[in-house]
Amino acid sequence: MDKSCEYIFTKGMYKGGACASRGKVPLLGQVYCATHAREIEKKANRIQQSTAIMNQIQEPGLMRMPGESIKSSIFFIMMNSNKQPDKLGDAGVAKFTKMISYMKREDVIRSYLIHADNGQPIDQSKIMSLRSHSDVEVGQNTLRLHGNISIEIYHKTRLKVDLTRLRNDTKQYLGYTTKITVTCPKVAQMPNIDNFVRYASKHQIEQGNVDTDDVEQE
Repeated sequence: MDKSCEYIFTKGMYKGGACASRGKVPLLGQVYCATHAREIEKKANRIQQSTAIMNQIQEPGLMRMPGESIKSSIFFIMMNSNKQPDKLGDAGVAKFTKMISYMKREDVIRSYLIHADNGQPIDQSKIMSLRSHSDVEVGQNTLRLHGNISIEIYHKTRLKVDLTRLRNDTKQYLGYTTKITVTCPKVAQMPNIDNFVRYASKHQIEQGNVDTDDVEQE
């Protein structure tokens, strides 16, 4: 059975309609009349020539600059005071709580980000977006005061949290040593900070407060 030309007009009074001529020439998996087959071949040749010209200027496969793909990372920072609230006193608890709140500020978080390869300050232009969540808890078993900061970052470079500086600054601010850990779950398992906050808070929802040591073991 003869087939009609499958060329679709893209302009003029027949725009959107198919050619009614008899299809004789198979080309690129379709059938065209002789006139439109020549037109399709010319278009294919123009595309091929344009690609060849671009490949002379820029090597094939380098149309997208390396290292510029957007990545997403989630950091979970746990700060354990190792002290019970009654021993810290009202002023001590207020100071610790203020520090946790301070740590979720975007400008503060950015200041603690360093390049994962050389430890140098991160190029801030490589950070596309950042958001965070924080809470303060008292451990169920040890009754020690601790804070949790969840951070989600979209970025174009390899980065990590400067844990050494964070520990030093926290000790200087509070006047005593705290236990600070940073974990970075796989994004495929924890696709966004909302799910991560729910995960980090599941003991609060199901069992009440939980000590940071219990969280670390999971």
